[in-house]
Amino acid sequence: MEIILRKEALAKNLPRYFTNKPCKQGHLAERTTIKSTCIICLNVCRQVWKEHNGLNYGRVYRKSHRQAAINKLGGRCAKCGIQDLRTLQIDHIDGGGTQERISNSRSAENAIVRDDDQNKYQLLCANCNWIKRHENKEHNKYKSDKTNKYVKNKRLEVIKALDGECKHCKVKDTRVLQIDHINGGGCKERKLFTNSYSFHNHVLTCLKNYQLLCANCNWIKRVKNKEHP
Repeated sequence: MEIILRKEALAKNLPRYFTNKPCKQGHLAERTTIKSTCIICLNVCRQVWKEHNGLNYGRVYRKSHRQAAINKLGGRCAKCGIQDLRTLQIDHIDGGGTQERISNSRSAENAIVRDDDQNKYQLLCANCNWIKRHENKEHNKYKSDKTNKYVKNKRLEVIKALDGECKHCKVKDTRVLQIDHINGGGCKERKLFTNSYSFHNHVLTCLKNYQLLCANCNWIKRVKNKEHP
């Protein structure tokens, strides 16, 4: 392995360097340029942390990155100013968020934390995000107009049957209203149906199991009841 001093690594913008000298623990390995940490020691610390946190490893990592990204974006909805973390979402200003998540291995949170194209993103609450998606026709744009019309009409039929307003905050904007499973388990149940139209038909047959919530209230309920991973 080529010997490179830390000063040289900093000058060349290299992530690691190698001095051919052991660290305090006796490891002969590369070191990180930023903090001069031995790579083996770093991996050992990560493994210990991961074992200590068990199954919560990924959850804690995602939560910390999300919090850091939210802080960098101002900590409030860019439209209405709400600061409830349970409702805040990272929005792609020019749209295309779904496609980016499919094609890009890095999340928007990582890009924001690392100052990578941070101007592409903004914070919106769930309600404002849905309103923007409808205004810019970002929602269901991959479906035909005929399909969208059938699904939209059936959805409005369900909304009307469920009193047409959020159960908690009484908002009536159909763009933000969502069909909520009162006792949870909505994700599992939706997988039983091949499309939204058949799901809406099912809801009409057993309205007592469902309620209307706006997107914000729905997220607050999901976090409060620990329905969201």
